Amino acid sequence: MNAITTLAAPNDLLRMNWADAQLPIDWRSPMGSRGLLLVMIHGTWCHACLEQITWLQRKHVWLTEQGIGILAVAMDNTWQVEAFTSALSAPLPFRLIADDGAALARALGLYDETKRFTRSAVLLIDCAGGTHFAQLDEHTLPEQARLLDAIVHMPL
Repeated sequence: MNAITTLAAPNDLLRMNWADAQLPIDWRSPMGSRGLLLVMIHGTWCHACLEQITWLQRKHVWLTEQGIGILAVAMDNTWQVEAFTSALSAPLPFRLIADDGAALARALGLYDETKRFTRSAVLLIDCAGGTHFAQLDEHTLPEQARLLDAIVHMPL
């Protein structure tokens, strides 16, 4: 089977349950008070990826007030993430972890074995592991209207 055909589509991720998946990360610990988690998968080396990190920094307080936790996952190795965070003028207000060896990207179907590249993604997960928002676009910020709609319509 061609590796490209195995890449996830947004609907694939919406059907996936994180609680049932064998994921190499602890996704429950950064969960927000409403039982929601915004997961952003990106790099630390490209301009568009840095825009995503900056967007998360600006939205951190608002997201926290909405009861949403944040987990940023870098499609980089640990040493790259450590170098990136040590070069920042101030610490990030959310957790940024490395996806060493693309283990999470592979588990989510976001890793293209042919191109050896992880697609960026924005996901909104509930405490039961259900996915309520999925955006898979390389190098783009979340579609703010769709994300806001998903957040507003989540039951309390």
